[in-house]
Amino acid sequence: MAEISTQKIGTGSLSLKERQRQERLELILQATETALLEKGYHEMSLDEIAAQVGIAKATIYLHFPSKEELVISLLKRKLEDSLRDLEQVAAQPLSARARMEQILILFYKGKKKEHGQLVFALFTGTNLRKEVVEKQLSLCDHMNQVISLIGKLLDDGKSSGEINPTIPTGLLQFAFMAFIARPGMELPFEQQFQSPEEYATQVLDILFKGIGNPDQILNRN
Repeated sequence: MAEISTQKIGTGSLSLKERQRQERLELILQATETALLEKGYHEMSLDEIAAQVGIAKATIYLHFPSKEELVISLLKRKLEDSLRDLEQVAAQPLSARARMEQILILFYKGKKKEHGQLVFALFTGTNLRKEVVEKQLSLCDHMNQVISLIGKLLDDGKSSGEINPTIPTGLLQFAFMAFIARPGMELPFEQQFQSPEEYATQVLDILFKGIGNPDQILNRN
């Protein structure tokens, strides 16, 4: 499989030929992302991608041996980008709730929302999970790192007293990951929220306070 470095390389250290190769690679990946979001994995055509970039189809194969490898490389890059951003947020000296809010906002704005849409488009394609995920299990490593990072953040919240320590961390991880994954889905309730910040606040109110009516809880007591 073609390996793509996600590290930024100073163009001054590269030869003209290598800079052109890197620029062409970026254009191919950008065109692939656009095609995936518009048409999905199976309807996406390498001929169309090549035409959009302005290269011959055979040139794509100089970077990627197959359509599947191209898509896997794109997805890995997106996951690595998201993981780095999550690590930066999680490392901040803030409360668990404040960091969780920043993570939600991160995934509901700009490029990170597009990342969610891309992943959703990939994994809702016919047999795509079998074709891509099962054959390239390394993709699961990235998701496991994200889940582990969220778990540590939740444990911080338990230690600080913000989160109920009796609730299993695994259950909390599942709930929070569901809200992170949702940006890839177009759901009708989106219009109820004015901004990603408002959405993040409402999600955290559910997670930290529950959905029970406080008045009814008081009446029972």
